Amino acid sequence: RTLEKPSGIQESLVVANDWKFHKIGNLWTRVTNFSYMGDDAYENRTPSCDYPGGSGNSYLYRGTLWLHGFVDGVFHSTTGEDTEFAPLDSVYMDTVNSVRADQETYTRYYDVSAPGASAHVPLGVEVIERTYAWSASYAGDFIIYEYTIKNVGIDTDGDDLPDTPQRIDDFYFGVRLDGDVSKLPTWGAEDKYSNQDDWVMCNSQWDWLERCPQMAGYDHGLTAEDADSSMVFMLDYDNQYYSS
Repeated sequence: RTLEKPSGIQESLVVANDWKFHKIGNLWTRVTNFSYMGDDAYENRTPSCDYPGGSGNSYLYRGTLWLHGFVDGVFHSTTGEDTEFAPLDSVYMDTVNSVRADQETYTRYYDVSAPGASAHVPLGVEVIERTYAWSASYAGDFIIYEYTIKNVGIDTDGDDLPDTPQRIDDFYFGVRLDGDVSKLPTWGAEDKYSNQDDWVMCNSQWDWLERCPQMAGYDHGLTAEDADSSMVFMLDYDNQYYSS
């Protein structure tokens, strides 16, 4: 739970934002070099966890990394949501020499210098992101994300390069997903059909099943079982608070 700074520091400079698209299986989405998953554009949206691929039916508004830890006893965080990551490389996609999947991507970004977040206190981490997608019917419904997180230190002289080691204690990794169930590219991001009639739930108690139209009145036999409250999910619903 503690990241120690490696002995060597790799010199890197911030590059332009870049992205590629996985369109090889049943799940299509955008991969970026600044921690964003999907496309959060309000108009003319590109694939953003579209399922089935090619339908334009999107289930994700935006996903980002959230990293947290203590530096000298003070809690700090870096979130893609607040543009606190900056790209260090383009997004490279390989469909010819890929080893693990039919389609693979590679990129990296860090929080040492984030032009879009001037007041941010960096943790001093660099993230290597790889994604894997397949076309086979048995593996086409998902995309795997792999993250390698390095403690590279912080920049103290303003050249965007890490030059000073920094210890991070109690380091935590998280992914924030802002899902919508669901929307087409021609619909607005904030719309009664896009997200305002969605229901978000967690299974802290089994009575949530009664809110699912398919399960209402169904004798599932789970009422007396201990619920695992770690699962969070969404469903498209005629939300009583919105006219849809």
